[in-house]
Amino acid sequence: LYYLIKSAYKSSELFNDEYFKILANYHEYSKKYGYIHEVEESYDAELAFVNYKLKNYTKAIASYKKYAKELRAKKKLFELSSITNNIGLSFSKMQQIDSSKNYYKKALSIVDTYLLTIPDKKGTATYNYPIHFKNVIESNIMSLELKYREPEKALPYYYKELKSAKEFNEQQIVS
Repeated sequence: LYYLIKSAYKSSELFNDEYFKILANYHEYSKKYGYIHEVEESYDAELAFVNYKLKNYTKAIASYKKYAKELRAKKKLFELSSITNNIGLSFSKMQQIDSSKNYYKKALSIVDTYLLTIPDKKGTATYNYPIHFKNVIESNIMSLELKYREPEKALPYYYKELKSAKEFNEQQIVS
């Protein structure tokens, strides 16, 4: 039942104190009874998501960092790169440019390491999507340049991301 209540809150983006209580109870009972829904993320991942949506970036960063430790322990490199990128996004929202850029660069490094672990099958989504994600991260770095430093450096990276976004039909990027 907690799963259904939690899902209703999340799909309506009704994030408030009640949601945080439901989320905590859901994860407590899931752990206690050994039930985790197949698409569930960790408690810290969900806390990070909600706090980011609520613009509580400091809390989001703390939860993202905890989740990153879980991912690192499980050697889930691609997911780790995504969460590391999200830490960079959070710092960017707080206009902490150097910290943001530092996490974006870490995310790029993790993606590069991940790419070394998968078969070189260019043209497949397994190989090409991480390449696309690198383009996303590079665009995030260039967004900092565009907004705060050297805008002329950003355009080539935006076009590179646009090209790969079209390949994966990522409409939120293309439009």
